[in-house]
Amino acid sequence: ITLEEVARRGRFDFMVTGASAVSVDGVRFGKGHGFFDLEWGMFTDLGLVDETTPVVAVVHDCQMVQETLTPSETDILVDWIATPSGLHKVERRAKRPSGVKWNLLDPQQIAQTPPLQELQRVKGIA
Repeated sequence: ITLEEVARRGRFDFMVTGASAVSVDGVRFGKGHGFFDLEWGMFTDLGLVDETTPVVAVVHDCQMVQETLTPSETDILVDWIATPSGLHKVERRAKRPSGVKWNLLDPQQIAQTPPLQELQRVKGIA
C-alpha cells in the first residue's frame, strides 16, 4: 500500500505502538532506529495525525519505567500505556514534533525506504 492510498482513507483515530519500555511520562524506548517517530513524521506531513491524535504504547507491566525522562526532539510521546494490568493515562509535558526531519536522515536511509521517497515526490522535494 502506498502513502497516497493510506492518505485517501482519511485521518487516523489513534495510533498504537510497541516499545521495549516506556516511562510514566510517555517516553518510549525501542531499538534506537526511530521507526515509529519516522512514521509519525510522514503521517503528520500528510495530515493524517496531529497533536490531538491519541498514541497508545502496548507493553508488559515490567516494561513500564517509573521515572520521568527528557525526550529527544524527534520522540513521539504517548498518551496512554496499555499493560496487562490496565490502561494508564500519561500527562504529556511536551508537544509532539511534526513532519519528517529530513536533515536528520541519512541519504542511504531515504534510498532504502520507498515511503520516504514517495513522500518527497508528494511534497515536491525529490
